[in-house]
Amino acid sequence: MADLLDNPAVFDVFPGSGMMHRHIWHQYPYQANPLPLEDIKSIEANLVDVDTYSNPWPVIERLLPLCAADPLGIVATDAALASLKFGGRVPIWAIELCGCQQTKRSKLWLIHHYEAACLKHMEHIAATVGRKVASAQIVRGGHARQMGYWGFLIGRV
Repeated sequence: MADLLDNPAVFDVFPGSGMMHRHIWHQYPYQANPLPLEDIKSIEANLVDVDTYSNPWPVIERLLPLCAADPLGIVATDAALASLKFGGRVPIWAIELCGCQQTKRSKLWLIHHYEAACLKHMEHIAATVGRKVASAQIVRGGHARQMGYWGFLIGRV
């Protein structure tokens, strides 16, 4: 995602053990968020790392209106993808994002529809603040390629 931005500067919403920083973010100006999520008032960086390891969508919904950069890159870890692909328990929020109830659809159906549902949801979030998704990609990585990492390039309408 950083390669799509001029002069990337990273805002790490949930800084953790520093894996992303050690491997990628160290190349760019970097700010680790010291505040509780509700206390963030503005984000000046043009690349936001939303590494929730759970449901990234409420965090993206909360922070996108606070981001001034255009274009804006958002990177989000998606643990639901690991659950879908590797037999774990699928989070309720991921099932609801696909527009179904777990008892009505198979895990294979969810796998097939999940990524498209995520993109549609991101497009909706962006539209609510006068932006659009210019580019989206998902990369599998982490231990045994079990994690999904979303990358979104968001621009103003």
